[in-house]
Amino acid sequence: MTSYHSLEYNLIGRRLIIQSICKFLKFVFFVILNLLGFTLPILSQQNYTKSDSTLIYEKLDLADELDFNGELDSALVIVEWVNKFSKKINMSRGLGYAQLKRADLLLKKSLYHEITGLLDEGYLIGNHLKDSLMMGLSHTQRAQFYKAKGDMENSISALKKAIACFSPETQQLYLGISYNDLAHAYSRQSDFEKAIYFGYEAIKSFEKINDQKELGNAYGNMAVNYYKLNDKKSAIDLFKKALAIQEKIGDTKRIASTLGNLVVVYTPISLDSAIYYQEKALPIVEKLGMLSTQANSLSQTGTLYDHKGEHQKALLYFKKSLNLYKEISDPGKLANVYINCALQYDKLNDSLAAESAFDTSYIYALESKDKLFLQNYQLTKSKFYQSRNNSNLALEHYKKSIVLKDSIFNDKSNSYISELNIKYETEKKELLLSKANEERKTKELQLKARNKELEIAKLINRDNEQELLLAEKEQEIQSIKINELASENEKKELINQTQLQNVKILEKENELKEKQIHQKNILILSAIFAIIAIVLISYLLFNRFRLKKRLEQNEEQNKIRDKIAADLHDEIGSSLTSIHLMSLLTEKQSISNQGKLTENLQDIQEQAKKIQQNMSDIVWAIRSEHDKIESLSARILEFANKNLEAKNIKLKFKADPKILDQSLDLEQRKELILICKELINNVIKHANATEVQIEIVKSKQNIILYIMDNGIGFESTQSTGTGLKSIQNRAKNMGGHFKIHREGKMTITYVSFPSHHHGRSQ
Repeated sequence: MTSYHSLEYNLIGRRLIIQSICKFLKFVFFVILNLLGFTLPILSQQNYTKSDSTLIYEKLDLADELDFNGELDSALVIVEWVNKFSKKINMSRGLGYAQLKRADLLLKKSLYHEITGLLDEGYLIGNHLKDSLMMGLSHTQRAQFYKAKGDMENSISALKKAIACFSPETQQLYLGISYNDLAHAYSRQSDFEKAIYFGYEAIKSFEKINDQKELGNAYGNMAVNYYKLNDKKSAIDLFKKALAIQEKIGDTKRIASTLGNLVVVYTPISLDSAIYYQEKALPIVEKLGMLSTQANSLSQTGTLYDHKGEHQKALLYFKKSLNLYKEISDPGKLANVYINCALQYDKLNDSLAAESAFDTSYIYALESKDKLFLQNYQLTKSKFYQSRNNSNLALEHYKKSIVLKDSIFNDKSNSYISELNIKYETEKKELLLSKANEERKTKELQLKARNKELEIAKLINRDNEQELLLAEKEQEIQSIKINELASENEKKELINQTQLQNVKILEKENELKEKQIHQKNILILSAIFAIIAIVLISYLLFNRFRLKKRLEQNEEQNKIRDKIAADLHDEIGSSLTSIHLMSLLTEKQSISNQGKLTENLQDIQEQAKKIQQNMSDIVWAIRSEHDKIESLSARILEFANKNLEAKNIKLKFKADPKILDQSLDLEQRKELILICKELINNVIKHANATEVQIEIVKSKQNIILYIMDNGIGFESTQSTGTGLKSIQNRAKNMGGHFKIHREGKMTITYVSFPSHHHGRSQ
């Protein structure tokens, strides 16, 4: 087994060396052609029009749009047309961008054989044209190519060259993309200080130009860093921010990627949430047809089946994922999936296959040069040996994992990352403050302009007022002239008539005012009486409702008291009768029949103990502080531990944390504790079991109590026994039902009842 993996490792190394030599020779070939003046025929002469140039850029924009929508094959057809047309009209710039776009699309389809040649050609055209954008894009895409191959060092080098090409004034978008890719590359190297630094640089770049698409991608990458630093809360918040942006703009490819990341984060926290996001992601991934995304989705599906305990299915999905990652040649992903395969083999008790998968994982982890993958390998291998009681190997691998962990995480790194976070938030606030100041200055200028307009309007109003005064004076002069011409008698009559009219008008106005006041008073009084009536009626209805509820509660409490009294009467009465009869029998036993005498005394002790336990259970159920499922769980666990441990029976107990704080009514508590005790006693007396599992879970609107044992099972005729009938009646009292069945080597009994149930079913 060791020699086989050594051979595989040597083959991988040789393949990488051959690929590097081919790339170098190809690059030298293009450089020599460029120096000799034979770069490309189209660089020598141009014979295209402005409309031709416009058409080419429109087609490239269309290819970008198809790429954004996940239609990669259609985008490739458009780019091929641009390629041919650019050569036909000798447009070097169009050809350069077409080659870079083709390389980008082939990279997304994981078709690597043409990419380096296309990038070399694009770079040479950009260099000849002094087009810094084209040169920068060629470096950016070369970095993507190296990243896909797991070569982070060359990827980082290419990205730094790209950043040097882009102008901060006019090419902020491409700078942000390069910062984002650089953050991802450093994250793959486990250098989280630099990863988070460049991540924040990317976010600031995209916020400056308000590019929502790339901002969503930057949030997603930053979330990955926080997840690797074990800050799951920050990771989930950032992933959800990214998903909200991506869903808003319809970025299908990145929606699939972000959903996959949310599945990974939620899997150890909430399996239901993980399954929800996985179900959202699967149809999108299938539609996209991208190998890396499909491989990641298959791996996540395997993880979910692992958590469900279906290890054979989980292994099947991990193997499908492996085939795709091998086609893509991503060593980091291969290392991770081989670890998952090893864990499944271990759970399926195939230790040889598990060891083989671990060895292969280690080879790929070394190839990836990612310390996190190596640390994960060492820690998982330590747990593997620990489960096989091989303490020496377990300790050895654990020490190696600690050394790797210490080299990745330290206080200085955490402090630096916190400083970066604070710096980003501060700069963001300063940017918002400067914007607010600019807005304030703009408003002040607008206010000054408005004040000037008001002053001008006031001046115009003054001129109008003066004109009106002049007009009024002219009218006064005319009236004076009229008055001089009219006789004094006419003046008096006019004055008298005017006064009479004024008096009549005043009288009518007074009458109207009195009527209005009277109507207002009537309306106010009516409103007051209506409010008082409504308040009184409401008060009476509320008192009636409260009295009715109190009567209902008293009636319900009386029913519960009667039920408890009946239970106490039945339990204690029957037990005391048994004790009395056994006492009489004991009294009649002869001294010579010592064995029978001892047996009767033991029966009396058991009956007395049973009375004590039943009284304890009923008193426990009555006390209001025991109304939570958490208290019930503790009571069941205490009883089960005490009785099963005495019989050397292993106990596994699990209660859903989400329902521990939920309340149960008195009858539910009493019936559940008695049912559980009856079932546990049955297992102890009849099942010959070595292991018992108890679970309390919630399913939709029901709460379910499971008791499972690996005993000899039960006969179908036993289902009519007095004990089982008693359990069925108790379950019915809670509005639920009881069921017992055999599944494989396990006998499963469960009681299901509605969580919102109160009181006894009729």
